[in-house]
Amino acid sequence: MGYRPALAVLDILRGEGVDRVFGNPGTTELPFLAALSEAAHDGPEYVLGVHEGSVVAMADGYARGTGRPAFVSLHIAAGLANGLIGLLNARRSRTPLVVTAGQQDRRHLQQDPMLSGDLIGLATPAVKAAYDIQHAQDLPLALRRAFALAVRPPAGPVFLSVPMDLLAENTEVDVPARTPTPPPGPAPGLERAALLLGAAARPAIVAGDGVGREDAVAALVATAEACGAVVHHQPMSDCLNFPTTHPLYAGMLPPRHDAIRKALAPYDAVLVAGAHAFTPHHYSPGPALPPGLTVVQLDSDPHEIGRNFPAAAGLVGALAASLNRLCELLRDRVPAHTAKARVERAGERHTADRERAESAARPANRPAPLPPWPAAKALPRGCRRTPSSSKRPSPSACCCAASSASNAPAATPTPSAAASAGASAPPSAAPSPSPAAPSSPSSATAAPSSASRACGAPPGRTPPSCSSS
Repeated sequence: MGYRPALAVLDILRGEGVDRVFGNPGTTELPFLAALSEAAHDGPEYVLGVHEGSVVAMADGYARGTGRPAFVSLHIAAGLANGLIGLLNARRSRTPLVVTAGQQDRRHLQQDPMLSGDLIGLATPAVKAAYDIQHAQDLPLALRRAFALAVRPPAGPVFLSVPMDLLAENTEVDVPARTPTPPPGPAPGLERAALLLGAAARPAIVAGDGVGREDAVAALVATAEACGAVVHHQPMSDCLNFPTTHPLYAGMLPPRHDAIRKALAPYDAVLVAGAHAFTPHHYSPGPALPPGLTVVQLDSDPHEIGRNFPAAAGLVGALAASLNRLCELLRDRVPAHTAKARVERAGERHTADRERAESAARPANRPAPLPPWPAAKALPRGCRRTPSSSKRPSPSACCCAASSASNAPAATPTPSAAASAGASAPPSAAPSPSPAAPSSPSSATAAPSSASRACGAPPGRTPPSCSSS
């Protein structure tokens, strides 16, 4: 069955499980928005953002939360440029996104029309792949390919440039069927990994963000408990890859090679699971790993294995399935009482470290010298006391006094109005009492402004509480 190009895009989005489109549209997206309006009853919801940076950030968070690729629609070169920081973050965090941007009409693109630009050149450094669509028949296939590539390890954003006239073509295109892919299985070679980790006297695990992305936290906890291995988060982690209250948790590794080397020095074997190892922030000489450390590396991305350091065993496979299988193998190799004793010793260190950190932070956690909430509530009531009464006027009374003063004749203010205006003004703006001297129009009109400011209203604007009087 054939579809017009814009409707073909919606059909593919539905097939890929996309229920929201994150975007900030312009004229080049009008054909897509028109198709979205036609399919409002069964199409995805459009989530509007006021800036492309927030649009891509929302899509990034939605993809992480749902575990599915998110779809982003940006507006020409300027919109793509605004969204680049979000795309760079998504590429670094391995978030699956499919991103489109509308290009100018192909019929005058060579004339450098307004809103046009080199979208492919702009997007390429921030995405896994970029497709420049020039023929309507190529759009469905490229979009299917983009969704498949976005989730393939390492996951990340994929970009498509789509001319506005292409989406509006009065032609039918074929939509290729979606090819289901089987879930990845455990990595081969886990028996050797279990042999190396099971023989270690002081094993450790570095939990990377891949553990959180692939929903493998429970499997990692079971693996750590099976051999009594302490667990560090990878440097600058942005996922919760291991519960921080667990007795085996030993903190996040610092983003310096010398500090990582020092932190891993007490161990004789380490499992690096799903980590972009290692991510330094500041330069320090030397390798990240101490000499003599046996390394087992597990990742769903084959490019990570041995990328920055040699590993005695390199494993490529789904993290959850691989860790569950590794846990079973370790239980056969590490006696239960040995693993339990390691967990207890690690728990004692964990408790002592936490108490030491809390004790060090306690002096800086004293109550504020001025409680912020009572102070915030007192500010609107900061009008001066009236001379005739020690009772503090309410904000509405103060504001209404200002309103009365503003409505009084400017040339001949009554004594009561002048007194009211003088009492309502803050100390710095209070007029000097001169009953015999006539008030000028400027001084009469200035009093309400001062009173309004005392009640929190900006100069020249009537306080809200006086609007009904």
